[in-house]
Amino acid sequence: MKLSIIIPTYNSEKYLDDCLKSIFSQSYQNFEVIVVDAYSKDKSQRIFKEYLSRYPKRFRLAFRRPQGEYDAVNTGMELATGDIVAYLDADDVYEPKCFDRVVKVFNRHPSAMWLYGKGKVIDEKGYETRGIITAIKELFWANRNHEILKCFNYIVQPTVFIKKSFYNMVGKFDTNFKYDADYEYWLKAWKVKPPLFLNKYLANWRAHSGSISVKDYKVETKEAFEIQKGYSNWWMRLIQWKICWLIILLYWIMENDRR
Repeated sequence: MKLSIIIPTYNSEKYLDDCLKSIFSQSYQNFEVIVVDAYSKDKSQRIFKEYLSRYPKRFRLAFRRPQGEYDAVNTGMELATGDIVAYLDADDVYEPKCFDRVVKVFNRHPSAMWLYGKGKVIDEKGYETRGIITAIKELFWANRNHEILKCFNYIVQPTVFIKKSFYNMVGKFDTNFKYDADYEYWLKAWKVKPPLFLNKYLANWRAHSGSISVKDYKVETKEAFEIQKGYSNWWMRLIQWKICWLIILLYWIMENDRR
């Protein structure tokens, strides 16, 4: 079973090597990496050349003019030749043995179409941070409740792995959304078939000052609220609105504590 890992990049030199190392150091080696770069102007190009020379059969590089992260992800998905697809931001990292665990679950449950696992938030140096966010999400991981997901996105994006055939069925990520097209995709995919939950840590999402979701957390949270409207009944609006502002308040507190 082959995995295709898509990495959208633009001037990502700071964390890119850590990201790629977390992939190429996996014990399960039947995978390809597809980097979709928006013509980076930093030292990312040097890193690309290094990996192209070291892993010419498993490292692929495509260039596309900047049209947003999700456009790059869709491009990578079209190029993917694996049985299972996933995307990883260039500042995130996979946990050791992540691929082994994912493939084992898909082999054990051949009817499964997609899955998500446990994920932590890490800081610039790779240390766990924002433990309260992880703790809140962990309350809902094992329940796999679609109704709760409509109110709160508890799925950690880099822990999601999807069968390519299922991705083709569900369709592309909606590029009309700048921050939360992944959230919209989970809601859309769930309507077709619920995911499995893998009770193992699979990946770490990095929060740092350059993260779009850190800089624009208010706009991102409001976009998530707009997405929820399209997947839920009118009577859920008040609950969603309250959760939206609670999340904004929580991020505001954490941001001020960090300063």
